[in-house]
Amino acid sequence: MIGVASWHEKVPREPRENLRFRRWLLDECRSDPGQRAVVRQACREDVLFYVNAFVWQYNPILKSTGPFCTWPFQDRLMTDVPPKQRGLLWCYEHGKTAVCEKSRDMGLSWYFLILQDWLCLFHDDVQTFDISRSEAAVDSKSRNSLFAKVRFMHDHLPEWLSGPLVNEKLYFAFKRSGSEITGEASTGRSGAGGRASMVLVDEFSQIKEATKVRQNTASIADCRFFNGTHLGVDTEFYKMTTSPEVVKLVVHWTRHPRKNRHLYSWDKDKAKPAFWRYDEKTDKVVLLEKRPRGFPEDYPYDTTGKPAGGPHPGVRSPWYDRKAADIGSAREVAMELDIDPKGADSQFYDALVIKRLQEKCREPDWTGDLYFTTDSCKPIELVPSVSGSLMLWFTPGVAATGKLGHIPPGDYYVTVDVGTGQGATPTCFSIFNSRIGVKVGAWRSRWKDPKEAAWEAVALARLFRNEHDDGAMLAWETPGPGIAFGNEVLKEIGYRRIYWKTEMFNDEERVSDTPGWFATPVSKLFLHTEYRSALATGRYANYDREALEQCLGYAYERNTVTHPRDHGGDPAAEGQNHGDDVVADGLGWLMAARNAEPMTLKFPDPPPHPMSMAGRRLIRAFQEWQAKSIWQR
Repeated sequence: MIGVASWHEKVPREPRENLRFRRWLLDECRSDPGQRAVVRQACREDVLFYVNAFVWQYNPILKSTGPFCTWPFQDRLMTDVPPKQRGLLWCYEHGKTAVCEKSRDMGLSWYFLILQDWLCLFHDDVQTFDISRSEAAVDSKSRNSLFAKVRFMHDHLPEWLSGPLVNEKLYFAFKRSGSEITGEASTGRSGAGGRASMVLVDEFSQIKEATKVRQNTASIADCRFFNGTHLGVDTEFYKMTTSPEVVKLVVHWTRHPRKNRHLYSWDKDKAKPAFWRYDEKTDKVVLLEKRPRGFPEDYPYDTTGKPAGGPHPGVRSPWYDRKAADIGSAREVAMELDIDPKGADSQFYDALVIKRLQEKCREPDWTGDLYFTTDSCKPIELVPSVSGSLMLWFTPGVAATGKLGHIPPGDYYVTVDVGTGQGATPTCFSIFNSRIGVKVGAWRSRWKDPKEAAWEAVALARLFRNEHDDGAMLAWETPGPGIAFGNEVLKEIGYRRIYWKTEMFNDEERVSDTPGWFATPVSKLFLHTEYRSALATGRYANYDREALEQCLGYAYERNTVTHPRDHGGDPAAEGQNHGDDVVADGLGWLMAARNAEPMTLKFPDPPPHPMSMAGRRLIRAFQEWQAKSIWQR
């Protein structure tokens, strides 16, 4: 692979020793053309040698200018190959698109520019193209612009190494190699013409025309790097990080030696800290058995358990504590430090609760499909299949017919978030047994239209029955595709054990003759508030990891609960669920809670003494009711 050799191993990384090495190397090359040729060849063969022997950088935060000495995590990022990870050189050589999600101030913009500059200095006919949120961000007098960094690097290179350079606005030309670096501001036409060996889109999450930029640059280069920090889940940047076709590079602050000193997390169960360290050899954060030497015994640990998301939930350091306090906003901390796109929104569901619940999740006990009659929608049998749409968190038994299809009696609710059936948003069913407070099943399909999905839902409702042979209560979200779904349920199939639209926010709770649950700003806030409470208090047990993960995408906004798809920026077009299971799960809880039997115990006035016979009977009766009540689960 290009750019990977062992020359860099001879270069010291400690800044003072590194400066001595650079001075010696320049002295050796000053009057010896043969030595210069050898050094140029070493730079061409080994990008890390070039960086550590010649590149300079400036850091406004540290108020310093000095040699660029790479950290081990930066070496990995540049040169790693599978199966470790796919580094920058590997992506360039194999023509891959990569998205780099990072904590702030990790030097990634410098690193991408160093790669471009190295390619253009030592390889012929390389064309690189840079895009950022504005022209000033690409090239201006400010040292924060991309091209100002390139100029700074060249100001500190010996002329015999760099060769003649054309230095113009938004353009560099390397006369010795015939290579070029060009740039422009992001617009709807950015990258719409020409060809390039490599494209860098810097601060991609902040670009308004992000979707167009991504589409346009696809036709001009195979190798593209999209660099940025998260601003939430309603961005093109977030979509790219969830796409399996895109190489994902994660550069978290725990990899940086200045920031990862004295890593710790707070164990709420034991009410004491746990200690960690970053292992440079494995590139992982590992747990320590005891407090490391030098960690202050009286350190004021943060006991909130945050951060809740990102690559290393709960892990902090003294540097992180100071930085988070300086930032002040949980949303900004999630964006700037945690690489937590869902926490970057005004998150509605408590991320710590969701992560705790996910630890109890498990794979379904049974996966397959339900076969049913096509004329009367009556269940026939359950057929196992690894690619089936139906998932059950219990093992079904053999029915009296001799076929697989026995379901234990329970108080079941089949609730539905209806999709269009055109491959974008899926249709999701949730099956909730309120008697035990557990989600026992889920059904998902992206290609069933609402009418076909209605037959599947009714067949499942007729399969999940109680002791009185009543089918499950069926409820779905409307309007939208829920209208066609509801018409099929009522008019074509004739299933009547359904939820009817109810005015829930008046004293009478009047039931209408309109089927389905209507999603309004008020009703959505009520549904998600009730479901969030049920999850936090353990009244709703959900072992479906994917469904719980979707909770983290919801945000509180404008006095209601919203999801990015509510604003028309529907990431589901990429073929992924984005909150559909949450609506179905929350609707199941809402229906069950609404139909829970009220407490009918009558307490005498005054009540009997708790140690008397009457008192003990009353306590026993209350405990029996409590064991059965959905409200206590």
